[in-house]
Amino acid sequence: MESPLSRPSHAGMPQLLALSLESYGPLMFLFGILAVVKSYIRHLWEWFGEYFTSTVHVKRSDETYDMLLAWISARGLDGSARSLLAQVGPRQGNQGHRPRDGKKALSFSPWNGSFLFWFRNSLLSYQTELKDIGFSKEEEISITSFGRSSELLRQFLEECRDEYLKQIQNKTTIFENRNDRWKKVATRTIRPLSTVIVNAKQKQQLFEDVKTFIAPDTRRWFVERNIPYRRGYLLYGPPGTGKSSFSFSVAGELGIDIYIVNIPDVNDQSLKDIFSELPQQCVVLLEDIDAAGIGRPSDYDDSDGGLPGSRKGVTMSGLLNTLDGVASQEGRVVIMTTNHIDNLDEALIRPGRVDKKVEFQFADADMTSQLFRFIYHGTGAASSDAEDDDEIHQLGAEFTSRVPELEFSPAHIMSFLLQHRQSPLSALRHTEEWVAASLLERRAKQRGTIYRARSSASEINGPDEPSPCGVLRVPPCSPTNWSTDSGDSLLATPSTPNESQLHPAEKPIWQQTVEEARLEALRFSVGTVPRRLASAPRSGSREG
Repeated sequence: MESPLSRPSHAGMPQLLALSLESYGPLMFLFGILAVVKSYIRHLWEWFGEYFTSTVHVKRSDETYDMLLAWISARGLDGSARSLLAQVGPRQGNQGHRPRDGKKALSFSPWNGSFLFWFRNSLLSYQTELKDIGFSKEEEISITSFGRSSELLRQFLEECRDEYLKQIQNKTTIFENRNDRWKKVATRTIRPLSTVIVNAKQKQQLFEDVKTFIAPDTRRWFVERNIPYRRGYLLYGPPGTGKSSFSFSVAGELGIDIYIVNIPDVNDQSLKDIFSELPQQCVVLLEDIDAAGIGRPSDYDDSDGGLPGSRKGVTMSGLLNTLDGVASQEGRVVIMTTNHIDNLDEALIRPGRVDKKVEFQFADADMTSQLFRFIYHGTGAASSDAEDDDEIHQLGAEFTSRVPELEFSPAHIMSFLLQHRQSPLSALRHTEEWVAASLLERRAKQRGTIYRARSSASEINGPDEPSPCGVLRVPPCSPTNWSTDSGDSLLATPSTPNESQLHPAEKPIWQQTVEEARLEALRFSVGTVPRRLASAPRSGSREG
């Protein structure tokens, strides 16, 4: 059935089709006039904007973008935009809307459009657009004011900056190199230095050294003597000993930003470029420098003509030139971390590039006690398991006595305590079990590593050749007895047994397991050097 609403349109179609071409002439003339007027208006507006307005442009990659967007978002002005960009999670400078369930929070920000807003009784225009940069596009914000002076725009950005600095006053801003430029990746609450559990004396001395270096008097001293105003540190030690945590904490305590260099993502030229863009005072962190894949000049890609910087990666000479080069910003503090200092090139850590080398060790008794008190002090656990702080202190002393010194990293101990964070007594009850299990697990890993090394040695020496040190295979010891099944010691010892051999059961279980792990590691590590490699002359040596 035909709708009544469609009848008038059907009825008018023949009349429209019957009109001659001359009937459309006035209408087409009118549209032509409007197009010409629109073009003149656009050119007039461009001329007016060129001579009677001022504009400031802010790129997405610059931190000013965050300052500007935070100011706009704080006043709800982004709601005035008709074009919005929606995304899950907070956008830079925009905290977004947090749903009650805390999941998949949405944030909205102005996108590819414009709107007007007032600042100090003056009308400003906000506009976002995409700009071509090489083979990609980058968002850019433009703020325009009416008038030939840009002073109002400067005042506006200064206000954005001041409010932004207040927001991040107790936070550390973290940057990483992305696409050969620095990009802000996170803003974290400052971690107090007291929460980084390392050797107390060593921690304080290192912090004071960095603090003294960035002081204005120190800068003047360096400038007056024409000495490069830089400072380099090497933090080395096993994983989990607090090297990176200390670096972040120092930056936060001193109120400076931290810049993390991802060595695999840059080459010699781009590394030099990003170092030249560092601010005057900052911490530059090069983590795990021994595993960063730093090559030699011979690693250049021949397909690129062997030109410096053509290789995808950083060469040692390129890194050294960047650390020493005039393009490197003065006032920066370079902190390199490594788990294996012996694997580093001596040229990288010589004096002048590295001013201080600091070893971060496994937890001693004092550090273990600090960790225990840090977890259980003021958490409310004392009301259920301990009457007061004195009892927490006593429990901490007992816990410390059950954990062997210099066997576990602070991170490892912290992980165990967090499993029992509601009850210090529960942690104390399970301490010996945890210590024994951890040491046995470490021993199993060491044995696996040694077996793999021996397999490689057997491939080089030949299956029928004896081990170069003549070590016999000894059955593994049990968790509660560190002698062999036949009663013999695992290592060659005098015939007169000592007290530790006669009464192993009287020792705490963790002490037995520590001795077992050490003996097991030593027993399986002897004789792992392949004979042909051991007999080969060292590189650089001369015969005769």
